[in-house]
Amino acid sequence: FNCQLVAYLDILSSIDPARAFPAISIASSPAEMERIAAALGRVSRSPDAARCIRRHLVPLAVPLDAALLDSDPPRITAMIDVSDGLAKDLSTLCAESGVGALVREEALPIPGALGELCGLEGAALIDFALSSGEEYVPLAAVTPEAARMLGAVGSADRGGGAAVIGTIVPAAEGITLVGRDGKRRTMPALGYEHMF
Repeated sequence: FNCQLVAYLDILSSIDPARAFPAISIASSPAEMERIAAALGRVSRSPDAARCIRRHLVPLAVPLDAALLDSDPPRITAMIDVSDGLAKDLSTLCAESGVGALVREEALPIPGALGELCGLEGAALIDFALSSGEEYVPLAAVTPEAARMLGAVGSADRGGGAAVIGTIVPAAEGITLVGRDGKRRTMPALGYEHMF
């Protein structure tokens, strides 16, 4: 399992606008969403907070270099978009691929303003970040070479296009979250569950 788990730095920039701005209702048209996002960008908050709000209201696709997708042997071995929450979508990626994952909490790309906007900190902020959805950015199992091509770094706060948040492990090891204190726990079963 020589694969690293890579998440884009905006992967956890989604917020619940109702908690941050109770007076705002999200419109159904893209034009209205752009108008709201522009207005929120002028709100007297930090630039990081405004970016979080804009990314939630108007998610943008992340283009990937075709060289990553068209290689032999493959540089990307599994990929999913994070739309139902990182924990849920990672669980899906692992189940479909027959693998497990080891995720480092300190590597999760959580914007500094997220806790401020949602009024959360510590374990509650981590659980929120793992369960939030609608980021629509890639979560991928990639070779070390692909991680370098993506600009992935080992820590979410050092910049780059993506962050290495963990590694792929045998399925028998399950999906584990390693806390900042080094303690391991089973990845919580968080995220949006579609009911059909």
